[in-house]
Amino acid sequence: MKTTNKTALALLLASLILSASCGNSEGGKPAGTEVTDGTTVTEEETTAEFSPNLEAVDCGGETFRILTRTTDTYCRQTDDVTAEEINGNVLNDKIYERNQKIQDKYNTVFEIISYNDVSPKVKTSVQAGDDSYDIILDGINNGISHSASGYLYELSTFPNLDITAPWWNNKIMSDMSIFDKYYVGINDMTIQAYYSAGIVYFNKNMAQEYDIEDPYELVRDGKWTFDKLCELCRNVSKDLDGDGQLTEKDQYGITYNNFAWQILYYGINEPFIKKDNDGELYFDSKNEKIINYLQKMLPTAKDDTMTLYSEKYSKLGGSYRIDVCTNAFNEGRAMFWLEAMYGVPSLRDMGNDFGILPTPKYDEKQEDYTSFIHTTHSSSLMIPVTVPESRTDVVGRVVEDMAYESSKLVRPAFIETTIKGKYARDTESADMIDLVMNGISTDYTLLLNTYGLSIDNDMRKLMDKGSTEVASLFAEKAEKWTGILEKYCDNFRD
Repeated sequence: MKTTNKTALALLLASLILSASCGNSEGGKPAGTEVTDGTTVTEEETTAEFSPNLEAVDCGGETFRILTRTTDTYCRQTDDVTAEEINGNVLNDKIYERNQKIQDKYNTVFEIISYNDVSPKVKTSVQAGDDSYDIILDGINNGISHSASGYLYELSTFPNLDITAPWWNNKIMSDMSIFDKYYVGINDMTIQAYYSAGIVYFNKNMAQEYDIEDPYELVRDGKWTFDKLCELCRNVSKDLDGDGQLTEKDQYGITYNNFAWQILYYGINEPFIKKDNDGELYFDSKNEKIINYLQKMLPTAKDDTMTLYSEKYSKLGGSYRIDVCTNAFNEGRAMFWLEAMYGVPSLRDMGNDFGILPTPKYDEKQEDYTSFIHTTHSSSLMIPVTVPESRTDVVGRVVEDMAYESSKLVRPAFIETTIKGKYARDTESADMIDLVMNGISTDYTLLLNTYGLSIDNDMRKLMDKGSTEVASLFAEKAEKWTGILEKYCDNFRD
């Protein structure tokens, strides 16, 4: 991620100041000097030596306690910190190398504590005043709820952290902020966050068979829109088994389950929940762009002429919501598939070539391609308020250096070697991945899922029905949703 000229110079000056005064445990972020917007610093001047420049402090072999989630076989591909030994897997080995560098620098030993569900452990620990964990890695929606409960430190003023540095994801950090306060962090250490970005897969063989326009060219020309996706998907459905009906065993233009409303929606770069000039959250309930798009997008789930919608097959039980889609795409029975990046490993043995695309735009006037990150299956960093003041200095040092070292070691191993090198099957997909990574965002629509906001669940229900009753739903729920936003904001008012 490239920093702005203003930020780059401020960070460079901060690094020079820190090199003369590191070890100071007073205050919050590393010191910097304010500069004007017109000042420029060339990339050559900043790239080579740009770092936090944090001196080591000797922890005397004490443990640094990291609470994280266990991985699973599909959604959580990595827990970001666990690498017990070098095993030849590039991502694992770079995580191991980063961990060793930090442990050696600070004479500390990582103790990694993992559970399938981290959230109850955080609540129990903080409420008991128990200093059990130095940092927490969990889904961002849980972090948002923890911040409202007062369980987390505010990161922008935490000692030795500089959340404006390029190894932090400034865009998503801004999306998750409340009244210019930052409690939940995304940086180059939280790789699972990037694994959870929404994308579109396409079957190259089917695309060639149906002689559709080159999806890569459509993206490059700014013509990859939702309407274009629907156009390409129509008239591909086919009754393969000859039973006279279209079922999960047949062929379709596209496949997805109801979670995919999120993927499609966040391509239009128009959040439901916005912030006013005072930082207050509000529901944009009468936004015609939002309403018109949802009225067009949601019913396509029920259109058999284009869509294999896995929610129709709940009778199959088990993991049908994933399996119906992955099986259809793997077996060459769906030309497109909507899923997060973490679906890529499931296609490792796919016989047909596939490509990766960003989420389609609202229309051709929209400048950028945008995507979301899954608020449950992503990862984020939090620091519990139970960390004693005597440890905040070293905790800040370790976190900042972990993020920085991850930018040099782990992020390239993930994006360049694992996603592009291992899973992407052509150079064009690698270019598309850059577009996805540069365009990820989130908003409080999904962030407050665990705080009682029902928008996600309501959208899934509308998609299940193929309903266009968006405006009436908004009118019915606006007061309730607004009340939840106000209640959340009340936790952070000065």
